[in-house]
Amino acid sequence: MRAENGHPEPFGLKYIEIGNENFCPEYNTRYKVFYDALKSAYPDIITICNTHWEVGTETKGLSVEIVDEHFYADDEFYQLYHDMYDHYDRSGPKIYVGEYAITVNNQKGALRGR
Repeated sequence: MRAENGHPEPFGLKYIEIGNENFCPEYNTRYKVFYDALKSAYPDIITICNTHWEVGTETKGLSVEIVDEHFYADDEFYQLYHDMYDHYDRSGPKIYVGEYAITVNNQKGALRGR
């Protein structure tokens, strides 16, 4: 299909995120199904797991190479956790923060969300 649309060469896809907006108890089961299928067909592809830092349950028992953390909070959260990655275990998965925003009390789009 790609070749038919004028792009005969492979895209060279290196990363793929499994799930994104799937915060639910079934995420681990679904992640594992996709992870196993992808690694079986494309062993060199690097997978990204969506996580919810404040809950921290998604990666338990899963093979995880990179995690995509999303943060939507108030300005106090960002002030309290400004150094959260300074003490992160570097032997764990790499982190990609794909989304973050001050959303609580953000009526004017100001840096402090006030």
